[in-house]
Amino acid sequence: MKSKPLHALFVRATYAFSGTLVGRLSAAAAGVIMARSLQAEMFGVYSALWELSLLCGSFTDTGMTIGMQRDGANDHSQLGGLLGNALFVRLVIGVPALVIAFFFSSKMTAGHLYGLIYLFLSLASAAVFLSEPMYSVLQVLGRQRSVAAIESVRGVGSLIGIAALVALRRGVTEMALLQAAIYIAVFIWLAVATLRVSPLRFNFRETVSQFQTSFVYGISGLVFSLYSRIPFLYLSYFKGPVAVGYYAAAYRILSVLYVVGAGAYQRAFLPSLFGLHSKDIGAFRSAGNFMQKYFFIFGFFSAVVLYISADTVILLLMGHKYAPSIGIMRVLCLSVFLNFLLYSGDACMTAADKNYRKILFQVIGTVVGAAAGLYLVKTYGIMGTACTDILIRLVLLCLFLSYTYKMRYMDFASIARFIPAFALALAGSIASVLFMPHALVLRPVVMGIALLVIMLAALGPTYLRTLAGYLRPHRESPLC
Repeated sequence: MKSKPLHALFVRATYAFSGTLVGRLSAAAAGVIMARSLQAEMFGVYSALWELSLLCGSFTDTGMTIGMQRDGANDHSQLGGLLGNALFVRLVIGVPALVIAFFFSSKMTAGHLYGLIYLFLSLASAAVFLSEPMYSVLQVLGRQRSVAAIESVRGVGSLIGIAALVALRRGVTEMALLQAAIYIAVFIWLAVATLRVSPLRFNFRETVSQFQTSFVYGISGLVFSLYSRIPFLYLSYFKGPVAVGYYAAAYRILSVLYVVGAGAYQRAFLPSLFGLHSKDIGAFRSAGNFMQKYFFIFGFFSAVVLYISADTVILLLMGHKYAPSIGIMRVLCLSVFLNFLLYSGDACMTAADKNYRKILFQVIGTVVGAAAGLYLVKTYGIMGTACTDILIRLVLLCLFLSYTYKMRYMDFASIARFIPAFALALAGSIASVLFMPHALVLRPVVMGIALLVIMLAALGPTYLRTLAGYLRPHRESPLC
């Protein structure tokens, strides 16, 4: 594979990764501060209503944003009309969805109605789903640095604001108001940045055809939102805010990894793969294998490190009142790793226009998770919720990878050589938790160093030199 296309792919991934990483780390830190200052019940109320508002926002994803990436990448002059139509459709669907969900919000909070909190979180959710098309325009036009800066400011602003409110001893309502204010302010900034590089036009005659050519992406996004939130919503309904608070404490930390991986996949790899698949299938396969390594290595390392240090992270950051979250976090580390493995197969199927097959797989995973979750969550509570999440992602992983390997979009050999070393690292990590249960500081440090050595040995000097070459802007060397 030629080095320049892959080098550009790596650079895009790095920018998207860095901006999303800073933003999500800051948001996670804000969540930690919030959880520590609130009791588990009120943190659970906040988390349940936020997830409900985000679920409503997911109904606005009719696929027109990804379709805009696909069509706009080929002809930038179309971006203005595509953007205007996408925003109009999101607004028309999103506002009624948020209003309707208000009447069901008490079901998620043990029968109590928290109208003002839901209002503020709904406004924040609206800012999120209206921002997505504008982010896509900037990415298509190669403005990854602008996107990274905006996401970083939103995360850091939330962190500073939440810390200030905690210092002033304000409650959850004020925290929800702050989130709405910051998200709306960032939306305005993003709108100004987008309009400077692309005009906004409304071409309602083309709205129906734009929807018809892209709705398959929207169905996929909606099903993804459903299966990723089913365990959480089941827990809210069956077990109430306290259980949600414990689960959300663990999930808030791990969500950094979910969103960082999704950001690199959706905003860096996927736009590049659309072009590669239509022009050079060999380059497409090389990029798929590169993605598989990228996500396998980062996902494994992140999941194992958090598994080792779960008790350290929870007790030091959130306090002993969230001790039940330790076991939840360790179980969910497996879900993190499975999710990273899913990204490469998902991206290849989307770029190869195998979306109907992808939707079929997602529906199967959702149905399995919804059916199993009714029993697991109702019977086993928080742990049943974590197991439901893992089950859904495991089903999807088996379906996605079996198909992508069959179609030769990727191959297993690209990651096979890492498995022995990683199996050794996993065994050592589990042993360290079993035999060093009280070494909250020593265990993560010792195992972190051991993991780093094992990872470097598994990668090998050739791969490391090649990776280092890609960090130098004008160095040409293939990464495969």
